[in-house]
Amino acid sequence: MSLWSLINFGNVAFLAVALICIFIKEPIFRIGALLIAALLIKFRPGIDIENLLFISSVLVVMVLEKVLPFRPRVNVWIGVVIGFVIFNIGLAFIK
Repeated sequence: MSLWSLINFGNVAFLAVALICIFIKEPIFRIGALLIAALLIKFRPGIDIENLLFISSVLVVMVLEKVLPFRPRVNVWIGVVIGFVIFNIGLAFIK
């Protein structure tokens, strides 16, 4: 697998929205950023499984940031790694 295939737009958008969790603390703005990113990376017209996978993996990051017992920035990085793995494994099974 080439490096270019790992760095696609979906992964970059996932990382950007997941890291917004560090700077934005209000849940409504986090969810708004998530939905805007999901709208921007629409794979096909309508709601498809890739978008649901993207939204659910970013929601995993947001939940883990609140649930894990470490500092918030450490929690976000742990969540990013777990969400990134979930997102890419899910995409591998879909395609």
